[in-house]
Amino acid sequence: MALLETEAIIIIEMPQGDTSKIIRVITRDYGKVSLIAKGARTFKSRFGGALEPLNVVNLVYYYKESRNLQLLSKCDIIQHYESIRSDLQKLAVGLSIAEILINLIMEEEPNEPLFNLVKLSLDSLEGTKKRYEMAYWYFLTRFLHISGFGMNVHNCQKCGKIRELLDIHFSISSGGILCNKCASKESVRRLSRETMQVLRQVLSQKLETLFNIKASQKTVKELTALFDAFYQYHFDGYKTPQALQLLNSVIVR
Repeated sequence: MALLETEAIIIIEMPQGDTSKIIRVITRDYGKVSLIAKGARTFKSRFGGALEPLNVVNLVYYYKESRNLQLLSKCDIIQHYESIRSDLQKLAVGLSIAEILINLIMEEEPNEPLFNLVKLSLDSLEGTKKRYEMAYWYFLTRFLHISGFGMNVHNCQKCGKIRELLDIHFSISSGGILCNKCASKESVRRLSRETMQVLRQVLSQKLETLFNIKASQKTVKELTALFDAFYQYHFDGYKTPQALQLLNSVIVR
């Protein structure tokens, strides 16, 4: 049995028995890990409030290869994200990210770029006062990249022609836009010009610059629905985040 220490982000907590908790975390060094925190639900628990979802923590746990549930020894808070917790719409974004991780990440597969992406998304969400949905879209597009997927938004995915289209067709199955001729041969989603412009910005710009982008309520709904459909098609086990319904109302005027 090894004693391991790592930085982690808590993505879910669940009661276990009368006094304990099960938590799932994404770690900087060891990927997603499931742990049992014995006595965490007692009044005098040594863990205090450290086990709340979205907390960034430093944790120590006993690792045994033959078991799926590791034993948590120590957990200290690094970042609590007060602004996210005090804003229902910010919290919806953070919990949607957590749900993606719960459903799509395999246990104990180290992925430091993914950990850094989650940390950056939450840090930026904590600090911004507008356009919260940008943190979610940024996370989704970079998660696609880390997972080996992409979105082609510059030329026809089928024939490769580059042209300014009167109608914008996006193919979920092909992963990109199609010209009018190619779009007639498969199922596509119609996107507004504004939605396509915002999508291109989300795919190409740094997160801190995205919070200044203006997007109409129609574009927010179109892009949120597009990402949801894309993930449903390309990822087994994907479920629309329960918190996602709140994102359509995240409009800062």
